[in-house]
Amino acid sequence: MKLPYPARIAGLLVLSCCQLTLPALAQQPNKQPEEKVYEPKDVDRRAKILRKSEPQYTEQAKKNHTSGFVLLQVVLKGSGEVGEIKVIRDLPDGLTEECIKAAREIKFEPALKDGNPVSQYLRLQYTFNSD
Repeated sequence: MKLPYPARIAGLLVLSCCQLTLPALAQQPNKQPEEKVYEPKDVDRRAKILRKSEPQYTEQAKKNHTSGFVLLQVVLKGSGEVGEIKVIRDLPDGLTEECIKAAREIKFEPALKDGNPVSQYLRLQYTFNSD
C-alpha cells in the first residue's frame, strides 16, 4: 500500500532531521555532571555573605502601595559566583525583578565541605513596606 504524498514527505523530513542531528550530537563535547548543591546543614562551614545589596522599591510599587515579601532560593556556587535563582514567592510591580538583581550582586565566600569549596542553597527574603 502506497502512502499519500504528504505522509511520504513527513516521513522523509523526520528521517532527514535525524540524519542531520545525530552526527551533531556525536560531535558535542561531554558535558560535565551537574555540581552537587548542599543544604546549609550539610556543609562544614556555611557560605559567608560579604556584601548583600538591597533591592530598589520601584515607582510602580510606591504608586500602588505594594507591600509584602519576596522569597528566593539562590545557589551560591563553590566557584564564588551566584548560580541559579528560583522565585519561591513573588510580588508585583517589578519588585521580584529588583530582588533577583540584588541577589545576583551578592559577594560571598563559598561554603566548605571536607576543606573544599562547594555550592550551597541559600534562601533570601526581601521585605517591602508601603509606609
